[in-house]
This record gives sequence, structure tokens and C-alpha cells, in this order.
Amino acid sequence: DAAVNSQVGGCLKTIGDAILGCFDSKYHYRFWRPRTAIPAAGADGNAATSPEDGWQPLLPTPNHPEYPSGHSCIAGALAEVVKESFGTPQVSFEWSSNANAGTRAYDSVYEMIREIRNARVHGGMHYRFSSDDGITLGRRTARWVLDNYFRPVARR
Repeated sequence: DAAVNSQVGGCLKTIGDAILGCFDSKYHYRFWRPRTAIPAAGADGNAATSPEDGWQPLLPTPNHPEYPSGHSCIAGALAEVVKESFGTPQVSFEWSSNANAGTRAYDSVYEMIREIRNARVHGGMHYRFSSDDGITLGRRTARWVLDNYFRPVARR
């Protein structure tokens, strides 16, 4: 069906564009991750922070700059496409991943975003602001793509 193909195409385009913006930002800001910042807090020039020797994240940390969160960029873009496609954020869906042991079920795109935001912080890979800003980057990118591409065509 052409409508489904257009939605899938819009989703893939928005995710791709959000990742491009995300990694452009990562290498522009080159922000350090908690795994580096927390043990080295005594050398950051901020008297309000102190190091915690031996601190390690709960989950493996990618070897690229921290800000913004890539998972959050994707989640923000996906959420915007789902809201546009279904006319509401209250859409029940499941998400499967080979990276984790199972399938997650959600009742809304906001529930998915909340879980992804918290998982990145609780796992020790990101700071909260990096997840929040990643979600915003993804949503704004998707909004621009949806407003400028994959628009309805006039029927003859």
C-alpha cells in the first residue's frame, strides 16, 4: 500500500536525518561521558565537583562523544513520525531489539521516550540533558522532514 510505504519512508528518512544531526553535534561539542568525567572530576576546574575513583557505568559505553544521546535522537524522530502517522501519541506498539533480551511493549510514544531517556542515564552512558536535547533534536528534525517531504499528493 502506497500510504504505508510513504510512512515507512518518512520514518527512515527522519531517523537517518536525526542521526546525521546527532553525530554532527557529537563531534562539534565533543563532550566527555560520565565514565571519564566522574573519576576525573577533581581536574575539571569546578570546585563543586569531586571525583569518585573507580566509578564505572552499569552498561558498556560507546567510544564516541557523549552529547547528545543517539538513542534519544532516534526516539524523538520515531515518536514524531508515529504521532503524525496515527494522529495521536497514544499508540500501543512493541519494539524488539537484538541488543537486549526481549521485546518491550509501550502504550504511547511518550512512554517509550521516558524509558529510553532513563535507561541512558541509569546505565551511566549519558547525562539527563544529553537525552533531553537528543529527543528535541530528533523531534525537530522529524517535524521538518514531515513538513517538507512525504506530503500527500493531489489525486486527479
